[in-house]
Amino acid sequence: MRKLDCVLIVEDDPVSSFIAENAISGLGIAETVITSSNGRKALEYIMHECSLEGDTYLCPDLIVLDINMPHMGGIAFLEKFRKMPTNKKPVIVIHHTVEPTEEQEKKLKELDIKDFIMKPMTGAKLQAVFDKYFGKIVEM
Repeated sequence: MRKLDCVLIVEDDPVSSFIAENAISGLGIAETVITSSNGRKALEYIMHECSLEGDTYLCPDLIVLDINMPHMGGIAFLEKFRKMPTNKKPVIVIHHTVEPTEEQEKKLKELDIKDFIMKPMTGAKLQAVFDKYFGKIVEM
């Protein structure tokens, strides 16, 4: 079975983060799962692990991103992330409890968001994202 090197979960709610991490671990699709409680911390992680000169192993292949977070929300994170030079271009999916507003959805499309996953995260929802963007990685 092929696995992703790294998945980054950017989520301020500890319960949602725990559920997402368990769904990813349960499917066995990632060697490493990293969590961050806000966009600012996630950007710091990416700047450290995804530099153009560095090893790509801990640079995420997939980012699961909440929109509404303290310190730096998902859209502000994306605006800054898209300007960063990195050694990988991860697939980014939004992890949310409510549908994005029309304005948010327009902005997210401009920022190349690939998909949306409604909370709570489940193995089936996650499997659908992996199958769509990474090909068949695991069988459920």
